[in-house]
Amino acid sequence: MHVLLKFILGPISDTAEDGITARYGDGVVRKCYIRVAAWLGDHIENCTIHTIYNTRCDICEYPMAELGNHGHSNRRRDHEIYKQWVQEEDTEQLKAAGVKLVWNVLWTLRDVSPANLIRPDLLHNMFLEIVEYLRDWIEGFLTVHNRLNAFGNIWAHMPTYPGNYVPQKPYHSLSQVQGKEMRAILRVLRLVVFTAAFRYKTNVP
Repeated sequence: MHVLLKFILGPISDTAEDGITARYGDGVVRKCYIRVAAWLGDHIENCTIHTIYNTRCDICEYPMAELGNHGHSNRRRDHEIYKQWVQEEDTEQLKAAGVKLVWNVLWTLRDVSPANLIRPDLLHNMFLEIVEYLRDWIEGFLTVHNRLNAFGNIWAHMPTYPGNYVPQKPYHSLSQVQGKEMRAILRVLRLVVFTAAFRYKTNVP
């Protein structure tokens, strides 16, 4: 992966110091210096690009056993040190810091601190968690009121409609869905199916 990224990001590395000449929309020619400012991804993707083990924080060196304990601070990851350790093949130090013995392509970019590049992917870090919480709440609520089966039947028999996503699986079988499917599910999950479940006659097949 880092070999491919080196090829992709090569032009940025090559022109980082001298810059490039570009004509802007207003017709003025200006000197441009390209910098990487952020890297969007979920936790696993960020760990891969930053060569960090996915059981560790990719921003700081917080001890693995204490992850989740808020209110504590720890120093940000110093990739300059990691670069030195990788060159020296110091596997002991790398392992203690939760870093893989891999040459990180981000180290070749000018004026880049990899730990400062990480930005949350809203789909994976927020959207899916909110939807998962909503689903658990709905299932618990419907179970208490004995309407979970009615909800499942309506979910499975939704008709086609322009712009409407027709579920391919029963509601209880949903585990992983794509972003497009998730957005479509939210359109019917909260009001259409949820509300109909309380008006659904149990003797209807």
